[in-house]
Amino acid sequence: MFSLEQWGQSSWAFLLQHSTFTNIAVGIIVGIGLVRWILSRQRVFIAIPKVTWLVLALFLFAYLSTLWGLSDKAPGLWKHQIPYIAVIIVFAPLLVTQVKDYEVIFNALLVFALPLVIFLLFFVTWDNRRIVIQSGTQEFFGNPLEIGTLGAVVLLIAMFHNPPILKFAWSAARWFVTALCLGLIVASGSRGQLLGGMAAVILVWPLVHRIKSVGRFISLAISLLLFILLVGWGIEEFSQKNIRWSEDRISQDISGRFDSSVIMLERWAETPWSMLFGLGNSSSFAIIGIYPHNVPAEVLSEEGIIGFLLYASVIALTIRSAVRILRLTTENLVGRRTFAILLGYCFFTLVVSLKQGSLISNLNFFMTTILLGQYEIFVRKSDLLLSRKKI
Repeated sequence: MFSLEQWGQSSWAFLLQHSTFTNIAVGIIVGIGLVRWILSRQRVFIAIPKVTWLVLALFLFAYLSTLWGLSDKAPGLWKHQIPYIAVIIVFAPLLVTQVKDYEVIFNALLVFALPLVIFLLFFVTWDNRRIVIQSGTQEFFGNPLEIGTLGAVVLLIAMFHNPPILKFAWSAARWFVTALCLGLIVASGSRGQLLGGMAAVILVWPLVHRIKSVGRFISLAISLLLFILLVGWGIEEFSQKNIRWSEDRISQDISGRFDSSVIMLERWAETPWSMLFGLGNSSSFAIIGIYPHNVPAEVLSEEGIIGFLLYASVIALTIRSAVRILRLTTENLVGRRTFAILLGYCFFTLVVSLKQGSLISNLNFFMTTILLGQYEIFVRKSDLLLSRKKI
């Protein structure tokens, strides 16, 4: 959504002058979807996994913790983020009511997001790693991290999804799309997105591509080598010798984030109250001037042991869902592909949350944990129905 907004603003002055238009439009689309299935006469199965309640409990506790927080910026930050939390975490997952909906989502992302990747890569003005948004004589710049995230999302779908059209050509086309996505990630200077995207692909690769023979092993080895070569080509072709890709700059940025997390945790450990209940959400703004760019460290320091246990429980339930889905989709390649994309994106967002954003801005991770939990419910339901038919 944010990448689409930046491209639109760089191409159409109206969207720059009315910056909330895209957000409102997305909210309206989600609202229309909810109204449609509410008014539908067909019986709709609503899957609300247990992880949903843990996510909501975590965010509710984080909001309540602002009552004893140290920063006066917390109310403003929450006022800005609550609409996003409602749409992304609460309402959007409700639109998924069956297994086939995941396929629809992936197909739609390829249809709409792939052209966006191409336009962003070749047809907008770049200044270093940022998109230039022109308004008269003034220049504004887009968020490069959102651009990198777009590239990673399309990369995962391209690698593991088989669209219903171009079935025979897609085996070759997916590598072209992969190259474009890697190029966009590198052009945006999004190092965490590149690392997270690569790690996610490698993690879920065996879920889709099983090694059953020597020939299959050689084929997969060549594919993995090609992927690594494409990563190297993307860095060489689109990094534009950006200093962000230098070893010194990477070490400096990692050190800065680590130091911020240490400062927050030292302050957290000062009193039993803060250790149990936390310093209060957004207190980092009063301590280090900004969020620590590490969500686990932020949750522990600002929401305390209580909040961190909720956060850890979300991850634990997601791992449990992943293991169960893995067992239930042993002989279902289509199901494995869907599972691979969901798990890959969940892992990607978790990796990225270790180096950017805050709890209330890293919403995609929590949305994906809910989608994985829903997918487990759908797969278990379909497996149960299949077992009954056999009986």
